[in-house]
Amino acid sequence: MSEGKRIAELMRQAYEGLDGKDAWHGKSLRNILRGITAEQAAKKLPGSKHTIWELVVHIANWDEISVRRLAGEKVEFALDSPGDWPEVSDQSEASWQATQQRLESAQSALRNAVAACSDAKLAEKAVNRDFTNYTALHGILHHDIHHAGQIALMKRMLQTPS
Repeated sequence: MSEGKRIAELMRQAYEGLDGKDAWHGKSLRNILRGITAEQAAKKLPGSKHTIWELVVHIANWDEISVRRLAGEKVEFALDSPGDWPEVSDQSEASWQATQQRLESAQSALRNAVAACSDAKLAEKAVNRDFTNYTALHGILHHDIHHAGQIALMKRMLQTPS
């Protein structure tokens, strides 16, 4: 199996889990999101900078950006800008379902792009960066798991009676 395919498989496991069960690090992002309503996803919790919904949009956004950068596109914007954290304006249940579908599509596109990477492509410098595509892809895997953990904690807070 190529290194690109191994990284893509780790990404799949982090998002989907292992054979319908939890991922190697704990609950998969898909399982964490299961059962969260639009109302819960849009709720700003005390001490939280972002909502679950904003985190999901942020993850999908960075997965999409990673695919674009792998294809050679220079995608630039300031951290903590609207490009980094797109606004959630429609907070309907239908919009929440569409956001989760966007994440599903972004995850799939990212895994497909990564699986197609040759070792030479992984060793290349990432577009407009001082590190390789290999490092960037492991970074996006860590990024997604980091935010999945935040979402898991927020979900627990929303479901625990005070």
